[in-house]
Amino acid sequence: MINETLFHGSKRAGLLTLNAAASQNTVFGPAIYCTADRSVAAAQSGANVIYKVRIEGPEEGIIEFDRPLLDASPRARAAIQTFLRRYKLMSILDTEDDRVDFLQERAAAELVRRGVEYPPKTLFNRIIAEEGVWLMRGEMHGLAKSGMVDRGIQWVVIDDRYLSILEQQPLYFERAG
Repeated sequence: MINETLFHGSKRAGLLTLNAAASQNTVFGPAIYCTADRSVAAAQSGANVIYKVRIEGPEEGIIEFDRPLLDASPRARAAIQTFLRRYKLMSILDTEDDRVDFLQERAAAELVRRGVEYPPKTLFNRIIAEEGVWLMRGEMHGLAKSGMVDRGIQWVVIDDRYLSILEQQPLYFERAG
């Protein structure tokens, strides 16, 4: 069981819940992006407030996106294969590098090439969530890293039922005199 306290930078203050589906379609698709480092959360684009959050859920519902698919839990492998079969993308598994972040990128690129207009990473996240995956995490590959904003580390909550807000904090704390 995963049970972690993390931080999320948000543009909106006063929220009672965070909604993965309403979030922007960014690096790993629509999700709630969290980090253990508060300063990384504060560096998120447009962040005006920090939410201290708790994520809690089963380990088998996690995809480690910087590891090979063969290392994934049976549930995670099955979820990814469901997506690949549904969109006739099983051939992208025929590669030397089968880390999940690269598989997701290749799948998205192929769907765009085919003319799929719906955001491909949104499709990926929805299907794997339907199959019981609630979290992707790990260190992003070098090309996806963007410095202070993520330092390469992400917790990507795609099913917000496993996340709760503990408290809202100001973006920056005032220094005591």
